[in-house]
Amino acid sequence: MNGIKLFGKEIQQILKDKKVLIPIIAILFVPLIYGGMFIWSFKDPYAQMSELPVAVVNLDKGATMDGKEMHIGKNLVDNLKDNDSFDFQIVSKKKAMDGLDDLTYYMIIEIPEDFSENATTLLDDSPKKLQLKFMPNDSYNFLASQIGETAVIKIRDSVSAEVSKTYAETMFDTAMKMADGFQSASDGTGKLNEGANDLNEGAKTLKDNLQTLAEKSVEFSEGIHTAGDGTKNLTNGAGKLSGGIGQLNDAGSQLLSASKDLKAGTDALYDGINSASTGISTINGKLPELIEGTDKVKNGITSVQAQLPNQLASGLSSQLPALVKQSSIASADEMANQLADFIIQYQQQQLAALQPLIQQLPPEQREQLAGSVDRTALVNQLKQQIIAGINNNSSSTNTNELTGQLAAQIKASTDPVFNQLTAGLQQVQEGQKALQTGISQLAQGSQQLKQGALQLSNGQNQYLSSFGLFTQKLGEAKAGADQLASGANQLNAGMGQLVDGSGQLSSGAGQLAEGSVQLADGTNQLQAGTDELNKKLSEAADEASSLHANDKTYDMMASPAEVDSAHINKVPNYGTGFAPYFISLGLFVGALLLTIIFPLVDSAGIPKNGWSWFVSKLAVMVTIGVIQSLFIATLVLYVLDIDVQNVPLFYLFTIFTSLTFITLIQFLVTLGGNPGRFIAILILILQLTSSAGTFPLEVIPKAVQFFNPLLPMTYSVKGFKAVISSGDYSFMWQNAGILAVFIIGSMLISLGYFIWKFNQKYKNNEAEHHHSLAV
Repeated sequence: MNGIKLFGKEIQQILKDKKVLIPIIAILFVPLIYGGMFIWSFKDPYAQMSELPVAVVNLDKGATMDGKEMHIGKNLVDNLKDNDSFDFQIVSKKKAMDGLDDLTYYMIIEIPEDFSENATTLLDDSPKKLQLKFMPNDSYNFLASQIGETAVIKIRDSVSAEVSKTYAETMFDTAMKMADGFQSASDGTGKLNEGANDLNEGAKTLKDNLQTLAEKSVEFSEGIHTAGDGTKNLTNGAGKLSGGIGQLNDAGSQLLSASKDLKAGTDALYDGINSASTGISTINGKLPELIEGTDKVKNGITSVQAQLPNQLASGLSSQLPALVKQSSIASADEMANQLADFIIQYQQQQLAALQPLIQQLPPEQREQLAGSVDRTALVNQLKQQIIAGINNNSSSTNTNELTGQLAAQIKASTDPVFNQLTAGLQQVQEGQKALQTGISQLAQGSQQLKQGALQLSNGQNQYLSSFGLFTQKLGEAKAGADQLASGANQLNAGMGQLVDGSGQLSSGAGQLAEGSVQLADGTNQLQAGTDELNKKLSEAADEASSLHANDKTYDMMASPAEVDSAHINKVPNYGTGFAPYFISLGLFVGALLLTIIFPLVDSAGIPKNGWSWFVSKLAVMVTIGVIQSLFIATLVLYVLDIDVQNVPLFYLFTIFTSLTFITLIQFLVTLGGNPGRFIAILILILQLTSSAGTFPLEVIPKAVQFFNPLLPMTYSVKGFKAVISSGDYSFMWQNAGILAVFIIGSMLISLGYFIWKFNQKYKNNEAEHHHSLAV
């Protein structure tokens, strides 16, 4: 009872709150609008195809067949004008193409120029088919292009029937002409019989002549055999000649290549001798200058050798007294080092002045001159002289005596190097004079060698030019020999064929002689056959004359087969076929929208328990769901005029489907709120693709087929198909039973939620209230 009271309060609350009442009233019509609009829009689209503009372009020029003009394209256009399958508009090709681009026409049917002409090629070696060009604009409307393609196939069949009818008329006309021809042939066989007699006489004459031919062919065959042996010998000789000239040609090519290499070598030899001659002449001109420079270097070294000791000793004369006055022998090392540095520095200055002359010397002599003073040896010698001078003249200040001793020491240290260098320069100068004599002789010889190399190069050029011409002519000879050998082979092959042919001729002549006897017998049989042919042609003429054809005969040949369609559980239109899908879809959307307006959890009063709370909410939603199902069922039956097999069962199953969606969505949204509502939307999307309400289940992707048995709309669509179209009520009840499982399962889950919710929200409050009263 508490549940009924709560239901009454829920209704009162809805009626009082216009913000809830008005949307709920609108939601009552959602399935009606949603499903009804779809069914109404797609009820019978083919009934309006006559409004679909289609351009027809006739380019056919016509043709002539057996003296009759054919205008199949024009006849087709005339038929399309009276055809209401589409809105056929006969236009030019340009207008049609422009209309296809600017979406004036959905498609173009073009009849090409050779449409009628191709119909006349039936008996040609390569007959041509009549082709209609179909150009749809798929982007404008794909379904329209598919329907148009089906219509074009029907037009094609109609044209085929018309052409076949024309062929049938022509065939029967030809058959009548054949009757006249058979009669003419019968008359001609009489003359043929007379000709057979003449043929018999000619066969006898042919027999005598063929015997003579057989005798002469034997003699001809023997002569041909003798000629054949000669051609074989000619072939062998020509082959050997071609091979020999080929070898000679190959050797000539190799020799020509080597001659070219030899010419390149002589040219290089001449260039090298010419360069060597030029270099020798240059050396011969420079040698006097070199000898003169060597002489200058030798004189400069001799002058340095004579002047260097005195110059060094004079330069040191101002420093010697101070050195001698130092009484400490320990300072001798330092004095010797200073004198050695001074001597070496002076020597380097003199060598730098003579550097232009020294650069003209050989490398080993330049190195010897650069290292002419051994500093260590010089230091030791100077040290000994200084110590001796200090011991002997410690009180003397005779600078001249010290300077003389120092000059003598310097001369003794440097003379060996200068003497060796002067002697080397003397040898170099003598060698240079000898070299000058040899270079002069070499220069004269190189000029003679240059002249000889030039003559060799010129001779090689003449040889190469002459040998190139020889090679060319030898190649021409080789080509001629090859042609001779090829011709000899052909002659030999032809002679062999002639030998074989002569034998065959002889054999054939004998066979002809024998065959002439058989020919005589055959002419007798021919005469008998012409008599029988005359009789049969007369009978055929009578049979062909008995043929009679009319329009029914022509139609039978043009279209001998028809299709007798027998629909099982026929669905009259798209609206009837899509009704199960769109009704289910409308009821699901209506139930889903109801959860947005009507509060599925908040109660209008205080429930006594979870059961009464659940019943009050379910009762409101069931009431609205039943009203929605009654609205859409009535619209389908009496407004859209969809025929069903059983009206009461249709109403009942519509209510049952609405309850399935109501309870399922109540359970999802009650437990999950907006996430549950989102899940319901996902279920709706999956049902749209997997329920097989439009396309067969087998043509959709396998991944989508997986959801088909799991969702309730699959079974609502099957049940509606049974009650609307097939009348299989057991199948309807079977699907209703599966929907009942969805209903009961959803209700039990929702009931459990409300019991748990009641215990959480109201039972604890009630315990606290009793406790406060007891206190």
